[in-house]
Amino acid sequence: MVLQGEYFGVGDVTLIAARMQILMTIFANVSVKTAAVTLNGVSNSMDAKPADYIFTRYEIETFMKEHAYVSP
Repeated sequence: MVLQGEYFGVGDVTLIAARMQILMTIFANVSVKTAAVTLNGVSNSMDAKPADYIFTRYEIETFMKEHAYVSP
């Protein structure tokens, strides 16, 4: 997926959350097993991923499990 435009956030945490939301939206379609995503030609620069980095369903599902809200 290639995105073009500008992406703004109040701080790093906001931008990280927005980036993960894009990935979770892509992987919401169960037929998607892997995805390469770039914004203006850059792939996930906050975690220093290479431009051709391929995200996997396992990686995203693991992230979601590790960061799921648990009601107190």
